[in-house]
Amino acid sequence: MDAHIIEKEEMITLLSSWYNAIISQHIIKAKHLKKEIDRNIHSIEGDSNISIYYSLLNFRYNLSF
Repeated sequence: MDAHIIEKEEMITLLSSWYNAIISQHIIKAKHLKKEIDRNIHSIEGDSNISIYYSLLNFRYNLSF
């Protein structure tokens, strides 16, 4: 199990990259980023803004792919 704890800024960067992959229709990159984000999102559970951003992007991802 990976014990790496991701920082808030790193998660924001990952989410932004995921958004760009989704809107650019880069399916493989978007799937890879989603897996990475899903592995690490638990470390940022206390930040409601990041949780909301993740939820919106996840909705967009599910609509797109």
